[in-house]
Amino acid sequence: MNAIKEILKGKSSNEKNILKNTKKLRFLNEIREICAQIKCTDMWFEMEDDDDLIEASIYQREALNARYRYLLRQAKKNDVSIKC
Repeated sequence: MNAIKEILKGKSSNEKNILKNTKKLRFLNEIREICAQIKCTDMWFEMEDDDDLIEASIYQREALNARYRYLLRQAKKNDVSIKC
C-alpha cells in the first residue's frame, strides 16, 4: 500500500513540474510576442509622417509596455525566471 502511495506522490509531483514548465513556456512565448510587437511599433513610429498616426503608434507602444510589465510581474509571481 505504501508503495502505491509513493508512486502516486511521484506522479503528482511530475504533473506539477509539467504544469510549471507549461506556465513558463506560456510566459516566455507571450513575452517574446510582445517584444516582437514592440519592435514593429517602433518601426511604424519611425516611418510615419502623419501626426495622428504617430500619436496612435505612441499609444500602441504604451499599451504593449503595460502588457509587458504585467507579464513580467506574473512570471515573477510564478517563480519563472526570464533571461533576455
